[in-house]
Amino acid sequence: MPEIGDIAKGLAIGKNRNVAFVWVKCPTCVFTRWVEYFSFLRTNGQCRTCFGLTQRNRPRVSVRGDKNASWKGGRLLLKSGYIRVSVYPEDPYYLMSKKNKGCCNGTILEHRLIMARHLKRCLEPWEVVHHKNSNRSDNRIENLELLGSRQEHAPSILIQQEVNKLRLRVEELEKELLLLKSK
Repeated sequence: MPEIGDIAKGLAIGKNRNVAFVWVKCPTCVFTRWVEYFSFLRTNGQCRTCFGLTQRNRPRVSVRGDKNASWKGGRLLLKSGYIRVSVYPEDPYYLMSKKNKGCCNGTILEHRLIMARHLKRCLEPWEVVHHKNSNRSDNRIENLELLGSRQEHAPSILIQQEVNKLRLRVEELEKELLLLKSK
């Protein structure tokens, strides 16, 4: 165990950066840890929470959810087009967020949450919620359909893709027809 004030290079103590680290004890809460040397000079060795208390009279790490100044409603639009929403431990559907295999605990895909609330039960991990109009951010209950498995979902996707192709073809043909009628 290192002594308070010991200095070591980051790679020697298992850190990713090869800068100087100091073994310090927080003067407020007596928490010991390795801290980058320049960070230690700026915070006087205080841990993150205690330093936040001295700066703003509130803990830096514990301001979460709707009490955080950066709160945007608990909704996040993912690159895939789906919307992920926050749920709290008091929510009866919080258990669905725990079934994400450790990923994103406390959040659920919005379309699954809406379907679960509609059915008044938690969805099982193998159940699939399908968007009828293929718009992943359109989470109205009229646009959602519950399917029993991924095997049932695959034909729905193929049919929807075929319908979209045919719809585009019809639009093209209608444009051509208008051009022919105008001549």
